[in-house]
This record gives sequence, C-alpha cells and structure tokens, in this order.
Amino acid sequence: MALYKGLLFDKSQPAPSTAEIARLEKLLGCPLPQDYKDFLQSCNGGHLEYFVHVPVSKDRRDLMCYGSFYAVDEGEWGTLPYELIQARRRKGFPSERVFPIARDGGGSELFLDLRGSGKVVAYVEGLPAWTGSHGRDALVPVADSFDGYLAGLTIPDDIALDHLKTFTLSEDAIRATEEWLDTRCAEWRTKFGPLLEKRVKEELGRS
Repeated sequence: MALYKGLLFDKSQPAPSTAEIARLEKLLGCPLPQDYKDFLQSCNGGHLEYFVHVPVSKDRRDLMCYGSFYAVDEGEWGTLPYELIQARRRKGFPSERVFPIARDGGGSELFLDLRGSGKVVAYVEGLPAWTGSHGRDALVPVADSFDGYLAGLTIPDDIALDHLKTFTLSEDAIRATEEWLDTRCAEWRTKFGPLLEKRVKEELGRS
C-alpha cells in the first residue's frame, strides 16, 4: 500500500525505467506532464477506492470510481503503452497526445488530454462517439491537470456508510477502513463512528 497526495494506492508496480517512459512519450507524440511522471515514480499504476463526479450532461453528474490505474510496463491488459495502442484502434480516437490512464469496473475510462493544457477527461460508456458528431463530445472534462484530479477525489458519505455497514470485520480490516476513510472523508468518525463501534462490540465482542 502506497500513500500518494493523501490517497491510498494498492498493488502499484515499481517505477518505470527511463526507456519505458521514452517509449510511451514517443508513441504519444509529446512529453508526459511532470505531475503524471511524479505519480509514476511513486505509484506506477495500482488500485484505489475514491470517487469523482463526472458531468455527463448539463443537468447530470454521475459518481464514478476510476479505480484501476494503468502501469507503464511491457505487459498487456492494464498497462501502457498497450492500452494506448488498443484505444487508437477505436474509430475517431485522437492519433496523438491523448492516452488512457485508468478505468472503472465497466466500460468507462479516464484519459489525459495533452492537446491543450493537460486536462483529465473521462469517456463514459453510452455517450456519443469520440468525434461528437451526434451530440456532445464523449471526452468529458473532469479536471484541469492530473494533480487537480487527484486533489478532487473524495469518499462520499453514502459510500462510507454503506462500507461501514457491510464490510467483513477483522482487526486488519478495521484498521484499513479507518485509514482509508481518514484520507478523504473527514467527518466520518463524528457521523458514523458510533455505527462502527456498535458493530465491533456486537460482532467481535470488543468494548
């Protein structure tokens, strides 16, 4: 488990080599932004459980969890540049300066769009085609930078409450839950602490 920018990442890989970064940048057609390279040096891929609101329409914001970040590696599924090569096989996908960095548990992905200032954008399954020719563009802006995206991640109260009601209690699981919630759900102890204390007392017999 790695802590980066106040977020807990699990299953990260070792930092990529200079050659691996250079190969990805050559394929991408531009340098990687420094905040993303800093991330790769600390957490090369990995899994995290935090959430972001994606504005999928003028009046609708969907809560998404892009929990699986791609590692820069010579592998296949879940690695770069493999995922970039696969993305470019989609009709209308930009040929340069846009690349996937993470996915959710379904068909939605998170991208860095370096055609401008380096925005983080989301492709949500079910939205119009990449070109936007049949409606609004499927590349939905989420944050102005990679660091900005990480800073905006959260654990909503309803997610925290559901987890506290349902996770399997053990000493290790309790510690991990408390550590996770402390990172991005600041008031959980006040709001939901008594619920956890009640479960611990009733199910583990701990006072």
